[in-house]
Amino acid sequence: MRLRSAALVAALLLVGASTAAAAYTCDAATCPTASCACASTSPPGGLDSKDIPMFVLLTHDDAVNTMQNRVVRTVTDGYKNKNGCNVPATWFTMKGKTNCTFVQQLVKDNHEIAGHTLDHLRLAPNVTDEEMKRQVEGVKTFLVDVCGVPAEKFKGFRAPYLVHSERLRNILQEAGYEYDSSIIEPFNTATSPSWADRTFPYSMDAGIPQDCAWTSDPDTSCSANEKHPGLWEVPVWLLPNAAGENAFSMDPEAASADDLFNLLKTDFDAAYNGNRAPFPVFVHAPWFTTKNTEGVLKFMDYATKKDDVWFVTMSQLLDWMKNPVPASQVGNRLTCDLVELTPPTLDYCRQYKVGPQEDIWTVGGKWGVSTDEELVALNPGINQWNIAEGTIMKLPPWDDRCEKKGAAFFPDANWYSPVYIQKTWAPAPAPSEPVKATVPAPAPAPDAVAVPAPSVDVDAPAPAPATADAAAASAPAPAVVEVPTPISDATGPAITTPGENAPVPIDARSGAVSYGVSAAALLMAGVAALCLLL
Repeated sequence: MRLRSAALVAALLLVGASTAAAAYTCDAATCPTASCACASTSPPGGLDSKDIPMFVLLTHDDAVNTMQNRVVRTVTDGYKNKNGCNVPATWFTMKGKTNCTFVQQLVKDNHEIAGHTLDHLRLAPNVTDEEMKRQVEGVKTFLVDVCGVPAEKFKGFRAPYLVHSERLRNILQEAGYEYDSSIIEPFNTATSPSWADRTFPYSMDAGIPQDCAWTSDPDTSCSANEKHPGLWEVPVWLLPNAAGENAFSMDPEAASADDLFNLLKTDFDAAYNGNRAPFPVFVHAPWFTTKNTEGVLKFMDYATKKDDVWFVTMSQLLDWMKNPVPASQVGNRLTCDLVELTPPTLDYCRQYKVGPQEDIWTVGGKWGVSTDEELVALNPGINQWNIAEGTIMKLPPWDDRCEKKGAAFFPDANWYSPVYIQKTWAPAPAPSEPVKATVPAPAPAPDAVAVPAPSVDVDAPAPAPATADAAAASAPAPAVVEVPTPISDATGPAITTPGENAPVPIDARSGAVSYGVSAAALLMAGVAALCLLL
């Protein structure tokens, strides 16, 4: 969702600043780090920003099916963190059109599965309590009991369209969720004075400091009095556009692959050189056009080369928030089931021979083409609804070189072939300097498997992370004895489901923190808004 950034809108929204934010007060002395965190722009545990890891969060919203699985894995599966763990994503998953086989494979490959309602329902005020509970509790039941996500690893939720309320948070807490990620967080606000100085995730023991009225969505609200002990909020931080304005809650846009890379790099560098609040890359499957995929792959190349940058799930991030350690010790904490993954490729000049009863969306799903517009542009004149069997279709990316004789080829569809590593951990001598792990280069791979047509519902706007006690946190990095063991990629029967799918510096750890909007500030904002109207 692209959000308005015009001066008039900003001035008017300041006038209607959230009463919840105005009433927020949190005392760090009564909010122990292990289970509670006040909202703050300072890292937890008294750590200095330059010493903490720079966490990157990749998330995907909506169904998990052939196309969604492929396009996200194109970005994640060729990369590793410094300790050898593969780069994971957090998948906010709905029931409609989700294939449980892919869910099982993602969990096995260290990704996190979280909730996104049963039917992608907008959880607006007119939704009854019973229906809201059905949506929130039902998706948990489906993903845990039907798809087989371990109950202890199912922790998070994101509301469709980012429509949230006190009522929703009460239901989340009753249903046993541990965190939400639905509240938009712009910068140049009390909680995030600038893009480089943003609030970290926080627990809602003391309430919600964010300005929930910022979006001006009448269906979204926070109460001044609501408190949810033990329930955490991972904000939906807005990415700046090229002009440095609040712009993207999800699916950042740019004119070309290079422009997208430069946008992500600029925003990332500012966060890295700032307070190092987590860097968000929150997307939907249709966002993965050829140019966007190429742009984000360039960003992955850039970010994964830094020794203190870690790609984590939201649960892993919150585990660190509850027991923070410097970047030099993170590798001992973020353990995983080691796996060698070969990503699906984004090769130029691919072509495909259409099978019986296929349409443009089926073909797109098979080959990770996120929008039908790309296929139509490359294959003018085809019947989108019923492509003739035997038709040879061009698949993006495609350019002039592909028209040369012999350039086009038919790729292998079987790209998913994980190799799991049996590991034995043994103590290793403590190094005098942090050891830099070698990250193997991504290997090329063939292409995707055909399963049912994907869902392309679009929102507007890990296995569970390993925990460690304090001793393990300070222990030297373990040695790993790796024994490759091929495992079948079939983790269970394929289960398909029909259906639709004035900024205030904050340092909570040094004492009490509160936010307020003075009468004078509101009056000045109102005058500014009137001047803009005139």
